[in-house]
Amino acid sequence: MLFRILFVFFAYVVAFPAVAQDTETPYDKEYIWGVNFNTNGGLIGGGIFRYGKHVNKNNYRIVELEIANVKHDKEFRTSSSITGNAFIYKKENYLIPIRFRYGRQYMLYAAAQEEGVRVDFLWAGGVALGIQKAYMVQYGNTDSTISIQPYNPYRSDDDILGSASFLRGLNYIKIVPALNVKGGFIFQFVQFGGSVSGLEVGAMIEAYPHVIPILAQSYNRSVFTSIYINLFYGTHK
Repeated sequence: MLFRILFVFFAYVVAFPAVAQDTETPYDKEYIWGVNFNTNGGLIGGGIFRYGKHVNKNNYRIVELEIANVKHDKEFRTSSSITGNAFIYKKENYLIPIRFRYGRQYMLYAAAQEEGVRVDFLWAGGVALGIQKAYMVQYGNTDSTISIQPYNPYRSDDDILGSASFLRGLNYIKIVPALNVKGGFIFQFVQFGGSVSGLEVGAMIEAYPHVIPILAQSYNRSVFTSIYINLFYGTHK
């Protein structure tokens, strides 16, 4: 649905360009940082940094760095039947992509000189380094000892005492490359002194060369699609 809304809105602003685009003085450089919320990331999906460089009147060249956390849509927390401590049911691996993108940003509606709302359209694509890390849990053994191991789908969940620290099991990391592309709209609230804040709303697709086993005994994917919102703050120079 959001893909259709974005397409219709973009077609509208192209067909009926803003008459006030000359009210805003183009900036030469932009530095943006913020937090990401998306349909694959849980409460907070990650963080993002964007650098923009003015090309011509309403056109900017952008470079982005984003770090995210990709979750399975069927993940949920449960409790150990022994200790009551929490762990993620059937989770095998974390997936944390580090995304590098290049793209363009087009000003559609300009803001006033020192205040107001500006609307841009953005597209960007690039590569990602997907960090696939084993999900570590504490197992209670028959000899009353405790061992910390990657989640084992062939061992009974009744042996799990709880999840282990994320820093455990760093030797169980694989790097998986991926390609990603996104498109969306930016709503900037221009403020005094060159500062800017706002939100970006759009959609993204990311493709890996093979299926990423995030959740055991469940449908896992190699291609991930998501709808996202970025809340950001930055400066214009």
